[in-house]
Amino acid sequence: MFFSDAVVAIAITLIVLPLVDSARELDGRPAVSFLRENHTALIAAAISFAVIGGYWRAHHRLFSRAEGYTRSVMQANLYWLAGIMAVPVVTVLFVSGSGRDRLGLGLYLGVILAVRILLMTEELLLAGAGLLGAERLGRRVVLRHVIPAGLIVVALVTAMIHPAWSMWPVVVLALERPLGVLLDVRGSGRAPAGDATT
Repeated sequence: MFFSDAVVAIAITLIVLPLVDSARELDGRPAVSFLRENHTALIAAAISFAVIGGYWRAHHRLFSRAEGYTRSVMQANLYWLAGIMAVPVVTVLFVSGSGRDRLGLGLYLGVILAVRILLMTEELLLAGAGLLGAERLGRRVVLRHVIPAGLIVVALVTAMIHPAWSMWPVVVLALERPLGVLLDVRGSGRAPAGDATT
């Protein structure tokens, strides 16, 4: 978990480093010049930070419950970390193309989907190895991963079929939290703490 936290911290640091370099190159020009010249990079940085932060939160919660790990869990975690490191790159491609670049949007959504599936795989592997204590991998736990993954697939397919819709297919990802709340309320009769990650 400490290693994963460190890699996530590095990924988040890499988001801001180009912006720091751009700020140093202002040479006495006003701050508005920086904002005008770097607005795309700032949007990409904000999106990357939010996405990586959400996935880190879910990952941290999962592994804080784990009582150990197996070789397959460690392998899945390395793939998950590779996906996290790719998020800033594909986010820049996605934002710089304003959603009109089909390949950039496809890469962004593909990486986000892969990271989500790998997180689900880690939980399945931990539960299968009996490393989540008495917790059982019930329908609600599976749906907690399947719903966001399904929304990402819907956004990806829609974006590939209708590239002229620009970034609008990504808006469907905002349904993750309401659907998760609905699932928890129906399953337990009470409102959950919430765990949206995309």
